[in-house]
Amino acid sequence: MANIVLTGATGYIGKALCSALLDAEHTLTVLTRGKSTTKNGIRYIHYSGKSLPNHVPEINNCDAIIHLAGLNVNTGFRWTNKIKKELFDSRRDPLNALFDYCKTHKLSPKLISASGVSHYTDSYTGHFNEKSDTSQSSNLLAQVCRQWEAAANDFLQLGSNVSIVRTSVVLERNNAVIQRLSKIARIPFMALPYSGKSAFPWVALSDLIDIYMLALTTNKSIICNAVSPANDTLAEVLEKLKGSKKLILPLPPFVLKLIFGEKSVLFLQGAFLESIALKELGFQFKVQKLSEL
Repeated sequence: MANIVLTGATGYIGKALCSALLDAEHTLTVLTRGKSTTKNGIRYIHYSGKSLPNHVPEINNCDAIIHLAGLNVNTGFRWTNKIKKELFDSRRDPLNALFDYCKTHKLSPKLISASGVSHYTDSYTGHFNEKSDTSQSSNLLAQVCRQWEAAANDFLQLGSNVSIVRTSVVLERNNAVIQRLSKIARIPFMALPYSGKSAFPWVALSDLIDIYMLALTTNKSIICNAVSPANDTLAEVLEKLKGSKKLILPLPPFVLKLIFGEKSVLFLQGAFLESIALKELGFQFKVQKLSEL
């Protein structure tokens, strides 16, 4: 049993992870912008998102910090300057505040931080793993991920183990993403960038939670891609959800760029990914294909 401090615990992944951690009888403290309180066995501590109180006993006594906080990348029709700033700040600021606190109090807890597979290139034909060079990807989300991980890696200065979970699209039976994709799949034909050949990396929520639980028990720093072994293309995902092939019409990427601006990277990015790190740790995915959700 460990004492764990979390950020972003009220989000989709955070709620599921809290349930798993409580089931495993860990002690949970959540940093929140809401009121300090205790509810359902979880201690909630108010913080601004950018700074912490001078004395937080729960942090002083914690074994691990799990950082999930961050503005949803799908916020807004287009990314305004305000949204773009928040994409960076909402991920870095809590980590910087926690680092400053731990440095001041001479603490070195294990850190497990979320990140994204946007680290990788925009190429829709390339295959990448954690050892691949990610410097060639220059879009906004790649920059967000680099700064996010840089803030996490500051904890190495404290002597902490730092694990980073680069997360792909998270799927669960009938969750919001599946419902949205299912609606698209029912359309008789669809215009897709790259004729739907771009990869659609995804991971089942249950497997993602298991990856965090594994990182919690691993006594070393790791970087892993949270992505299922399926390596489906976007067209294949839509066909599987519909149950038959659909007519895919080529959509020039510049059209999406004209409509959505920098946010178009959400629809255009799609590298084929694998996780060497998880294989080396002996991790077994429970959900390896969409039909198993």
